[in-house]
Amino acid sequence: MELVIFIYLSSPTALQVKHELSHWLDYKKLGFDGYSKLNRSQREQLVLERLQRNRIWDDLNILEKEISEKYVADILIQEGGTDVRHVFK
Repeated sequence: MELVIFIYLSSPTALQVKHELSHWLDYKKLGFDGYSKLNRSQREQLVLERLQRNRIWDDLNILEKEISEKYVADILIQEGGTDVRHVFK
């Protein structure tokens, strides 16, 4: 049996919960070694892609979608990426 505890600030949004849950699902899928080999932008890109494929994406408002995409694009740029067009759906 595995116990997982998520700690949030008060009243997290559905997007925040789904985002953090996606990290955990990726960790479970890849295992410790596989997940540890990913850099931050790769981890966040996996989360964004999972959200975009999930029904929650259609329920998000435009601002939530834009913030999610910009968050990943900003991390890619911080890590030296120059082409972030693939982030925006």
